[in-house]
Amino acid sequence: MNKQPDVYLELALRALERVPRFLAERTLQVYLDDEFCQSAVERQLEIAGDALGQIRKLSPELFA
Repeated sequence: MNKQPDVYLELALRALERVPRFLAERTLQVYLDDEFCQSAVERQLEIAGDALGQIRKLSPELFA
């Protein structure tokens, strides 16, 4: 089953909405010392990037 661009957009938005929650109340140093938080943030950015890449494949005209 092929997903529509709006499904991928929703995935990207949800992933990006999580990042500020993961970083709330953290200083840069606390973030850098916390491998779990770094991994969580990096994973959400990866999910968003992958979803946007799928949108680009499905609807390249949106990126023109």
